[in-house]
Formats: sequence, structure tokens, C-alpha cells
Amino acid sequence: MSIQSDLIRAFTMARERKTKGYDTQATVLRVEADTVWVHIPGGVDETPIRKTIAARAGDLINIRVAGGRAWITGNESAPPTDDATAIYASSVAETADSNANTANKNAGEAKDTAEAAQNEAEGASSAAGTLRDEYEEYKEGMEDELGSMQEDIDSVREDMAGQIESVISAFAEQFSNIDAENNEIRTLVNTVDGTYADAFDQLYDYIRFITDGAFRGVELGPVPGEGESRIMLRVGTVNIEGVDTNCISFSKDGENLGWWDGTDLYTGNVIVKLTQRAQFGNFAFVPRSNGSLSFLKVV
Repeated sequence: MSIQSDLIRAFTMARERKTKGYDTQATVLRVEADTVWVHIPGGVDETPIRKTIAARAGDLINIRVAGGRAWITGNESAPPTDDATAIYASSVAETADSNANTANKNAGEAKDTAEAAQNEAEGASSAAGTLRDEYEEYKEGMEDELGSMQEDIDSVREDMAGQIESVISAFAEQFSNIDAENNEIRTLVNTVDGTYADAFDQLYDYIRFITDGAFRGVELGPVPGEGESRIMLRVGTVNIEGVDTNCISFSKDGENLGWWDGTDLYTGNVIVKLTQRAQFGNFAFVPRSNGSLSFLKVV
């Protein structure tokens, strides 16, 4: 036999041994959906296997390896089955377990929330107790303060009552003194009235404040006796030629003889205007702007 024939036969035998199927066992490492991951003895990497039989992590399963593929032939940790209902039940159980874990987690969070709420309630109760104690303390302090203020008010009221009584007594004494002084003044007035009555009468005979018709003012001059002429000097408002004039007038028996209104002097037919002219009857001397004096007839 030639060397070439030996080589061909050796390659053929090696290929037959390589593709020949075999059975083995492996432990499930993890399960992801419908895929089971195992480490086949003699292998280097983890091998994915389709989950045709229910299996969970840690189960010891039987595996058939052939043609470059592997599949589960049995589960030593549980009765072997390829029932889809069992697989669905396992999935439901896993979901239920997940839900239970979630419920436990939620229950734990609810418990924590309840404990936190209880702690807050206890804190609020403690704060309320502190506020109640502070209020009672403040109330007692205010009662003491009000009592002290009432004592001060009573003391001030007593002091004021004493001072008012003293003032009233002082006023009564002062009024008594004033009444005595009034009696002295009254006596003095009576004395003056009796002593100086004649002097007042004489003064009134020469100076009088009167209102007589249009005249309102002061009249100077003695009051005439019976049958005597009445010559008077009046200061005030006098009716002159039908016009009420504020001036100093000279009269005899009620007839105006002349008057001075503060600027011009009128005496019978003589009229002296100090800033304009000196008039005598119908004739007057009138100063001119050039300094000369004109003699004119006044119409």
C-alpha cells in the first residue's frame, strides 16, 4: 500500500471520529429566555443549548452532542420532560417569583415609608409637646407680667389720687385768697368811685365818644349850659354837604363852620388846597409848574 493511500485513509478515519455523536452531562450555568448555557466537559467556552426541557441554573442535565449541535436529552435534577405546558408553568413560576420579589421589595419600601411617617408623626408630636410647654411657660410669664402691671397701675392710681387731692386743696386755698383779694379790690373801687366821681364827670364834659346822626367819633368841648352856644370840635365821620366825610370838623350849634380832611382845609368861603391852590370865594392863587403863581377866577 502506498503512502498516499495511507494518508487518505487516516484523514477519513479522523473525520469519522470527529463527527461521531456522543452523550455527556453538564451543570446549567444560567438560563436566558429559551437558551441554557452550560460548560461541556472538555470544552473551553460556555455552550448555548436550546431549552427543549425545563431546566434552571444548577440543574444537572444530559446532553447529546452531534453534527456541531447540542441539545438536552434529560434533567437529572427533575423528571425529564419536553412538555410545553411544563415549560410554560416554569416560566409562569419564574414570573410569579419575580412578582413576589417585586411585591416584597414594594412591601419593604412601604414599610420604610410607614416607619418614616411614624418617625415624622413622633417628631411632630414631640414638637407639639415642646410648643405646648413653651406656650404654658409664656402664659405663666404673661400672667406674672400682667399681675406686676396691675400692681403698678394701682400704685400710680393711688399716687394720682393723692396728687389730685393736693391740687384741689391748693386750688381751694388759692380761691379763698382770690376771694379775699376781690373783696379788697371791690373796696378799693368803691373808694375810687366815691373819690374820683367828680373828676370823671368833668372829664366827660370835655371828651365824649358819641354817635349823633351821621357823626360817629369823638366830640371835644364843654357841654354848654342853658342858653349858651354849643361850639364843638369833632373827630370822626361827619356829614358835610350831604357826603359822609372822615375829618376834623368845627361846628357851632350843630352847623359846620369848617373842616380839615387831612389834605385840604375848608373855612367858610376860604378853601386852602395845600398841594393845588389857595381859594378865597371865587378867586384862587394857583402855583404853576415854572414856579410862578397865577391868580384865577374859579367858576
